[in-house]
Amino acid sequence: MAYVSDESGRDEVYVRPYLRFDQKWTISRNGGTEPVWSWDGKFLFYRRGNAILSTPTENWLSPDAVAPKEIFEKPFGVDPPGLLHSYDVSPDGRFILASHTEEPSLVQINVVLNWFEELERLVATEN
Repeated sequence: MAYVSDESGRDEVYVRPYLRFDQKWTISRNGGTEPVWSWDGKFLFYRRGNAILSTPTENWLSPDAVAPKEIFEKPFGVDPPGLLHSYDVSPDGRFILASHTEEPSLVQINVVLNWFEELERLVATEN
């Protein structure tokens, strides 16, 4: 389980084995937020400011664990509240980043109530 806590006085990324609350490892160094696992579980990514860092999971039990490596730095322009992330990693390793544009965009959301009945009505008219 990867999570963020400010128990050290600033936000840091930690990991714990599932249902083992007696063990934990500090993954980030000098702060970190928004931990995201790679799809194969071999890496943990996290954000520090505008940088995305990565650390391999294989050496966490060692006192000489591999230091996190900066993958890239790019202005995000978005600081998500709560449990949200401003980025994600696809199965092929590409990063998807949330950012803002200079021009506001219109967002339209269509909510279809009773969608199954609507589907039956639409299918029935096509026959």
